[in-house]
Amino acid sequence: MFPLTYSIVDTEDYDNWFWFLDNLKSAIGMDQPITFISDRHVGLVNNVSDVFRNSHHAICEHHMIENLRKDMKHIRNDVKKAIISAFQGATRSFRREEFNLRIADIQNYSQEEFTWVATSTPGRWVTSIFRGKRYGHVTTNVAESFNNWILEARELPILQCLEKIRKQMTQLVVERLLKAQNWTTTLTPSVEKSLVAIVKTSISLCMIWVSNDEFEAIGDHNSCTINISTRECECQAW
Repeated sequence: MFPLTYSIVDTEDYDNWFWFLDNLKSAIGMDQPITFISDRHVGLVNNVSDVFRNSHHAICEHHMIENLRKDMKHIRNDVKKAIISAFQGATRSFRREEFNLRIADIQNYSQEEFTWVATSTPGRWVTSIFRGKRYGHVTTNVAESFNNWILEARELPILQCLEKIRKQMTQLVVERLLKAQNWTTTLTPSVEKSLVAIVKTSISLCMIWVSNDEFEAIGDHNSCTINISTRECECQAW
């Protein structure tokens, strides 16, 4: 996590979100699409598309699950767990076919919850449908960890609060700089570890050259066409 910016406002509404996002846009000065992940706060949902017109806005899986729980108060606990499990499977599905299977599972458990899920803008939280790039992130846990990190500062008067957060962030950057100097990997250790795991998994695939930059990867249960020039795969995991 790299804290980029923060602000203190009197209320979380459309005007304050617009002000915050407009200043953020001026500060980063980027024209390329950006992916935002947040809860379903109306002021934020409307403003992201108004300020960052070419960007994408995803809804946090955790917040969706909490809203789903509230809608299932009348359902038995074992059925709730099954629906939530199917919902998480739908959220993280890389293929539309897989998403449809998980949604069908929810429908088998409850037609009412199936309708709730199907009408909750899947294009904002389903990996196989979402058009932006989330790089494996489907929740706002990173932001929540930051909020917990500054809990003590949030109890202080505004100026003292801002100063304490500034000091904490400065200390964090220095600590990470010192830690990074001892890295022996090209990428960060955690990413390098994930990459090694993916490479090991790919060894079992049979690769067939289709044409030019296209290859077909054949596994035990399915196959995908990969374009190495555009870095795209039918599985949508890449």
